[in-house]
Amino acid sequence: MTIGTQIRHYIALCIDMIIIANQFLTEYDLKMINEIDYKNLSLKIELNSNITDSEQQILFDKNIHKVRSDLARDIIRSVISRVIYQELDIPANNTNQWLEKGDVVILNNKSQNYRGELHIITNKIKNDGIRNVVGKLSKNLFRIF
Repeated sequence: MTIGTQIRHYIALCIDMIIIANQFLTEYDLKMINEIDYKNLSLKIELNSNITDSEQQILFDKNIHKVRSDLARDIIRSVISRVIYQELDIPANNTNQWLEKGDVVILNNKSQNYRGELHIITNKIKNDGIRNVVGKLSKNLFRIF
């Protein structure tokens, strides 16, 4: 894993002190370490090329995403976005038949009361047409979930 991915992993585990002892760090590594937000967990996502402005607005609002405490078996849910962005139009788009581990999805207009909710898929599940795939977590992060 890259040094950035390793540090993000430790942040996800709530490790509050990270000591880096590697004499072979490159300028790129140092820049990556410097750009990490140590107060918030950040995940690297490979975005789909055709996500909508509404989906981008939800996905990149870093002030609202919190993991819901009652963990579901197959997904990690961030639910506050459905309250804040309940008026956004999120048409069905990229509704792959099967959702794979690491897919990042936003619930679309068909999900009614849950429209705008953001999920990270942790186990393969069938998509019932209410989830738009907006991207995929970097493969290095799969070991975390």
